Order: sequence, then C-alpha cells, then structure tokens
Amino acid sequence: MKFLKKSAYCFVILLAVSIFSVEAQRKSADKPGAGNTRENNTAYIEALSQKIQGNFEEAAQSFEEILKKFTNDHASMYELADIYAAQGEYPLAIKWASKATELAPENDWYFIALANLYTENNEHNKAVVILERLVKKSANKLEYVEELIIAYIVAGEYDKAIVQLDVVETHLGISEETVLQKYKIYKGIGKDKKANAEIEKLIKLYPNETRYYSILAQSYMEMGMKKEALKTYNRILEVNPNDPYVHISLAEFYLQEGDLKKAMEELKIGFQNPDLDFQTKLQLVGVLVELSYGSNQISNREITDMLKTITQAHPDEPAAWSLYGEIMLREENYGEAQKALKKVIASDSTRYINWEMLLFADYGLQDFKSMAADASAVARLFPLQPLPFLFGGIANFQLKNYAKAVQMLERGKDFIYDDPKTLEDFYMLLGDSYHQLGNNEKCFYYYEKILETNPRNSLVLNNYAYYLALSDKDLTKAEKMSYESLTLDANNPSNMDTYGWILYKMERYDDAQLWIKKALEKDGENATLNEHYGDVLFKLGKTDEAVAYWEKARAGEGEVSEFLDKKINDRKLYE
Repeated sequence: MKFLKKSAYCFVILLAVSIFSVEAQRKSADKPGAGNTRENNTAYIEALSQKIQGNFEEAAQSFEEILKKFTNDHASMYELADIYAAQGEYPLAIKWASKATELAPENDWYFIALANLYTENNEHNKAVVILERLVKKSANKLEYVEELIIAYIVAGEYDKAIVQLDVVETHLGISEETVLQKYKIYKGIGKDKKANAEIEKLIKLYPNETRYYSILAQSYMEMGMKKEALKTYNRILEVNPNDPYVHISLAEFYLQEGDLKKAMEELKIGFQNPDLDFQTKLQLVGVLVELSYGSNQISNREITDMLKTITQAHPDEPAAWSLYGEIMLREENYGEAQKALKKVIASDSTRYINWEMLLFADYGLQDFKSMAADASAVARLFPLQPLPFLFGGIANFQLKNYAKAVQMLERGKDFIYDDPKTLEDFYMLLGDSYHQLGNNEKCFYYYEKILETNPRNSLVLNNYAYYLALSDKDLTKAEKMSYESLTLDANNPSNMDTYGWILYKMERYDDAQLWIKKALEKDGENATLNEHYGDVLFKLGKTDEAVAYWEKARAGEGEVSEFLDKKINDRKLYE
C-alpha cells in the first residue's frame, strides 16, 4: 500500500487533464455573490475590492462586519473562506465554506470549494463525502464525477474510483483516457489481470494501434509472463511490420533475458528504419555504452557501427558526433576522436565537456601544437575551468614555450578547489617550467609547496635533488631527498642516476659509478645516463671507457650537455 500513496498524485494529474473541462463545471454552478441583497451590496463590493487588492485583513474584517448584520449572507462566507485559505488558515476557511454550503445547498460552487479545502487540509475522506453529496444531488453530472474520482484516488479508495470511471464509460463509451486510468489504478493496487483486461478492451476497439500492444507486453514483462510478452510483441509485427519501436521493445526484452546477441540484432533492425527518430537512437546508444562498461558481450565495434549509422543519417547533429568522439576516446582511437570532436565544436562550441574530450584526444595523439591552441580557446570560453590551463601548460612545456606554460599554469591554479592531486600537477609543472627558464628560486618554491602536503612524492624529491645538484647547491639536502626517492621508487633508473650524480658532485666517484651503472642496466640507451657514466669514468682515470660512453650518449635518446661533442673530440671532461 505504500506504493499506492506515492502513486495517487500521478493518477490525479492524469485525471485532471482528461475527459472533462473543469470550466464546464464552473460555468454551470451558481456564482458566489448570489446571496447579496441591495442592502449589503455596497459593503460587499467594497470588501471584495479590498480582497482583490490583496488587503486580506481589511477584507476579512469587512466581510465579518457584513455577517454581523446579515447572518445568512453565504456569499460573504464564501469570500471569507477564500481569504483564510489563501493565508493557510484551513480550519477557519472550512468553517465558513461549510456554513455557505449549508445555507445555499443549491450552489455547486460551494461544494467544490469545500471539498478542495478538505483536500488541502489533508482531510481526504471528508472531501469524498462532500463530493459524493454533490454528485448525488446533481444527478451524476459528469464534471462532478471527475472531481469525485480524483478525491477517491487521493483518499486511497481505488475501488470506488473504478466504479465512477465505469459510470463515465456508461455515459461516454469506452475511451483511451478512462481505460488507461483504470489500467494504472489496477496496476497500482496489484490487480494485474484486471489491468491487462482493460488494455485488451482498447486493442479490441483499435486493433491497429500498436501502442496498446506495447503497454500490454510491458505489463506481461513486469508480471514475469515472458512468453506472453514475446507473443504480444510479435502481434505488433503482424499489425505493422514497419513499426521501428517494436524492435526497440524486443531489444529491451532480450536484454532483460540476458540474450545480448538477439538484443543487438533487434536494435540494428530498428536503427535501419528511417522512421525511428534521432533522439531515440541516441538514447539507445547511450544505454549500450553504459551496458558495455560492465559487459564484454557488447563490443565497442558494434557501438561504433551504430554511431556511424547515426552520424551518416544525421550529419548535422552535434550530439551524435559528441558520443562518437567519446567512444573513440574510450577505444584510444585518438585520431577519429579528434576529428569527431572538432566537428562537434565547429557546430556548437558551448558545451565544455566536448572541449575537454578534445584536449584528451590531442594529448593521446601527442599533438601538442593542436593541444596548445585548443587549450587557449577553451580557456577563453570557460575561464573558471582549471583543466584547460593544465593542458595548456603541458602542451607549451612540450613545445618549449616555457614562458607561455608558466602563464597558463599560474592562471589556472587559482581555480582549483578541493582537488589536491590536480593542484600537485600544476605545482610540479610550474616547478619544471621555472627551472627551464633559469628561475630555480621559483622552481624550488613550488616543489616545496608539494612536499608540504605530500612529502613522499618521489618525482618531486628526485627532480628537486637533481636540480640542486646541477646548481651545486645544498648537496647534503639533495642527497637526502634523492635517497628518499629511491626508497619510494627503487627500480626507477632516473632516481638511480640522480643519486649517482649527486655522489659524483660530492666527489664520491666509486659510489657514483655503482649507482649510475645500475641505472644503465635499466635503461641502457638513455643518452643522459651514458654521458653521466662517462663523466664518472673519466674522474676515475678510465679515459678510453669514458669516451666510449660519451659516444654512446651521442647516439642515444634523451638530453645531453652542450659539451658532449667537445668532450669526445678532446677526450677531456668539460662541465
């Protein structure tokens, strides 16, 4: 029964917009004010004027003064009830509306007003009693029957609501509105067979209306009657083989059955039908995308094929290209994702999520030139979003536009709230960029900010220590940080090389050789490591071996010093 209470207002809304016009009821009822006489007419009009102007206290006082002299003035009682209702004073409003009804039982308007007041005051059973009286005295006037049906539903008297709906059908015949209302009530109170019987009535009247078959099939599915549901869906195909929506319903049926293969087959048939609208197609693909995250039975290829079908059929729909770009990102097909998302943005640049996906596609392609341009564009359009500034910083750093990288990062970091990881990324890249600009003071400032909240960040510890060593500053601090980075990330050749290089700077050449050799065992083609190892060997008096490693550095991958060629040619160490 808990469900019924929640569902009652849904039924009310459905009823309120169907079958009858409330205006018809209002026109047929006597207007309030019919109880006025010439003696109190002037006072009544003045009081009504105060009410219309919103001066409720003055209006109420005026109407009460009238009632002291004219105790049977039901029109003034009605107006008082209306004023108190507007102020939420329902007990007082009900008191005056009840008196008006007693004095003028022929005025239907008063009955409707009193019933509404009881409903507003959550006295639904009393509202029912009033409306039952109204229907009885008005010889089953259909507009009042509708009010009574609504009251029955709100009061939870569903069987009585059904009886009154039958009354309506007796007068007006079977209609979609009354049948669907009875169907919903029967479903709500768990009388599924009676609900289905109502839909069968519609099918009998309108055998070519496939929508009714769909309702019936869905009801069978909810009842666990799967064979009957499938049989009903097939009846739709018999009635209208070109109905695109039946294939969508069948796909849903097979998905619930766990038969993804058949579900996909039905979806493909539906998608090929030009009568299936774009939004439905797009929503269905979205559902498939969600399902595919938890299942390996729906492949990205199948989803991609459907999206291609949509984009071909609706080439000017940005939403289709957006979803296509999202799927391409998921498949790591960054080239297709980039093309699709650029097409979306060319059509509609107002959705931030499309820009963000484009930046990820740029990054996946390592297309830093496009990434820098796209990041600048989205930062102008959405200046409070921090991520475009980070992407812009990354792109410009990779393009060696270090000043531009700093500019983007310094702006973007101020828009980060409650996201310490992203803030660390900003600080890390700022430190690296400032180092490249020769501003180690700023570089170390940002590294320190990271270590304040995350003292075990091995990357920061390593870079900080290495840059200290390069500048020959605070080698003791550098050694301590570098050793800490090794304990956190022991197999990282960069950490090993940094530690060895600090030892080299401290003139502990034997120890330096040991650590840089370990790094080379992990990454033997790295140019920086080979040059460092050559420098250490030279300090140990092994010139021939040193030159051999310098030459290996020249052929390797990575950064080398500006002195490398001179060291090889002169067989000497330059620093």
